[in-house]
Amino acid sequence: MDLLNADVNSILFADDIPANNDPEPSGLPGNAFRSTSTVTTLYDTSKIKITTVSSNNFVDSTVTVSVNLKDTTGLEYIKIYFQDNDSATLNRASSLQFNFKINAVYSGMQPINVAAVYGLPDGSTEYHVDTASVNVVNLAPLQGFRIDQDSADLITGVPYYPDYMVKYNGQWIPLPNNAPGIAVVIQNPAVVILDTQSAFVGQQVNTTAAYLTYFGFKDTILFKSYLPINSNCINKTIASGSVKNPAIWSKLSVPDVCDSVVIESGHTVILDTSVSIRTLRINSGASLTIQDSAVRLNISDPDNTQQFLDNYGTLNISNGTISINGQIKLYASSGFNMSGGNLLINGNNGNVGSSVANGSHLFNADISMQNFSFTGGTLQFINPPLGALSQAINCPFNFGDSSVLKFGNGISIVASNNSNGFGGNLLPAQVGKLIFDPATSMNNRIFINVNPLNVRTSVNVRSGNFKQQALLKVGH
Repeated sequence: MDLLNADVNSILFADDIPANNDPEPSGLPGNAFRSTSTVTTLYDTSKIKITTVSSNNFVDSTVTVSVNLKDTTGLEYIKIYFQDNDSATLNRASSLQFNFKINAVYSGMQPINVAAVYGLPDGSTEYHVDTASVNVVNLAPLQGFRIDQDSADLITGVPYYPDYMVKYNGQWIPLPNNAPGIAVVIQNPAVVILDTQSAFVGQQVNTTAAYLTYFGFKDTILFKSYLPINSNCINKTIASGSVKNPAIWSKLSVPDVCDSVVIESGHTVILDTSVSIRTLRINSGASLTIQDSAVRLNISDPDNTQQFLDNYGTLNISNGTISINGQIKLYASSGFNMSGGNLLINGNNGNVGSSVANGSHLFNADISMQNFSFTGGTLQFINPPLGALSQAINCPFNFGDSSVLKFGNGISIVASNNSNGFGGNLLPAQVGKLIFDPATSMNNRIFINVNPLNVRTSVNVRSGNFKQQALLKVGH
């Protein structure tokens, strides 16, 4: 109310909102913020297609992406994503071009995603997505390559991504794990392997080293692998039923703090008692349901915030609490249904060795999920991610009107290396209620969102520094 009648030159106003440097304007009219309960994502070229990508793909140069739009009926907007730029346009021309300046922070194969977003008569939304990749090359002389860790502890079966760095012009910058040119030799492949996703995975208890080479520069990392796959700390379902029934578990005991839990394909499990475990994997064709307000599932503990909930099947939350000290991944063809309860995520305790790896997101929903429905309940992040290349949320699906998204708990002040703090460019276009309470604006405990955001009910800023670099729409 104080601002309504105040002069814009008064001390109540300040020039602290950064410029929006997206190559296309990211503030869109109201029809870009559809209220929809159903979102369908199709990877095809029936509506839109990437026709050409410029070959001059060097750091600090401009990459030009040409797009062919085939259908304008019901078209809401076109969205294109490359590196850390996410742009949108309402241009309905049949041929479009987008220009992006290549960020020096990234190199190697970089994805381009373009989506044509259509509103259907029944109120639902369709995303038609085409993709391409470009190889980004730094023309400056390569001065060094290193792995930020000298050694790492592996939990058998759990992917591990080291932080790679390269040196150009006297500055160390991150290098993607899948960058072309990285050669890996593992001393003992029976102990650790390199999987198809460029992650190191422990196979048995032992110690081994990995020798990495990148265009003549070499570095080494020592791995200590713990908990083989057949150890007593793997507890798998052998039948459907309730968690508290020992007869459904391979160990014939209810899972406990040492257990990496696997719900096998074809099994339906009801979480009807509070348990604390190490990790959780829901396999394809399996499901886990939590619906009791008194029930709590704890995954790992605050001293080890790099564990996970991997969902390849279906996760249903209608009540109760799931607390993850690490990250949750919702893979392609999986299902996520949340209508109540609480999902708490803390993937950062301030320690690189025990926090979610740099480049991994804390809540990560694959665009090819079979279904995503977040209609109610609270999704809360205690801390922003530690890694500069990580984000709290990577989710292409809208949150429902009655959902609550909360950043911070008003107490924790753990630092982040992400300059956007809890924000970034991978959040959904729509959330229900937004609560911001990071306790301090120091240590990158801030919220900077660089894309348009529609908050359906209210924004409650209780502490910290909340910045919106694109259009923020609150209310219906």
